[in-house]
Amino acid sequence: MLAGCQKPDPRAAGAPIIYTTLPVVQYVVEDIVSPHVEVRRLLDPGSSPHSYEPVPSDARSALDAVLIVYASRNLDRWAARLAIVESLELLSLVPDSLRYYTDSAAEDVDPHFWLDPLALRAAVERLPSAICPILPEQCSRFTAAADSLAEELIHLDSTISDRLKQTPPSALVLATPFFGYFARRYDLEIAASLGRGGAVDSSPRQIANVVQRLEASRQPIAGVVTEANESQAASQMVADMLKTRVILIDPVGGSAGRQSYNDLMHYNLQQLLEDS
Repeated sequence: MLAGCQKPDPRAAGAPIIYTTLPVVQYVVEDIVSPHVEVRRLLDPGSSPHSYEPVPSDARSALDAVLIVYASRNLDRWAARLAIVESLELLSLVPDSLRYYTDSAAEDVDPHFWLDPLALRAAVERLPSAICPILPEQCSRFTAAADSLAEELIHLDSTISDRLKQTPPSALVLATPFFGYFARRYDLEIAASLGRGGAVDSSPRQIANVVQRLEASRQPIAGVVTEANESQAASQMVADMLKTRVILIDPVGGSAGRQSYNDLMHYNLQQLLEDS
């Protein structure tokens, strides 16, 4: 479940093991397969999936898995290289109509699809069909759990939408496009983006031009949105120049108070609305 009820420990029964990469991927997979399957995670809280390099112990651990589930080949594809058995990219379960492209090139799909609860719902609905061939004896339970989670995601989407309608933020500057799914779902205005992928890659001149354009427009800016587990130096510089704040969004979870998908999304909503 989204908020997480206590479930039996699958290790006690020698359950099959699925490895995941990001905490948020673990949350979703656990909601569907626990307690019948033990779900383990490779990435520590606070680590960046953009820069993470697997170590030999990761490969040894993966030998125990029946499946490795990762988010996207544009983010944590390194996990697929560890898989002696099957690996599954969650983004592959999201229909093209729900994907967010940073430009017209097909390879520039942003990997952070779960920041849109309804894009995640689409993946959740298809996840049992990917897992059932590997663990067919639990298929009906996986399907029922996925159906329940899909309904909870509809409710979460409605809750977030209502909060943002009550207190809509001003336009946002994105350090990187990672927040595009959330912004598109909830019709938030993006005034500018400073980079692509997992880092601000605009030159100092390009950043200065963005700031000058925004200053000339006199457009109110709610803040510069950046990933909490990435460098905030460039974002802080732009925020200072625009006399606004840095909005730290946690896209992956794992830290205290963000131990479920529901908690993670509510945390990020609060970060966004803090000074609105």
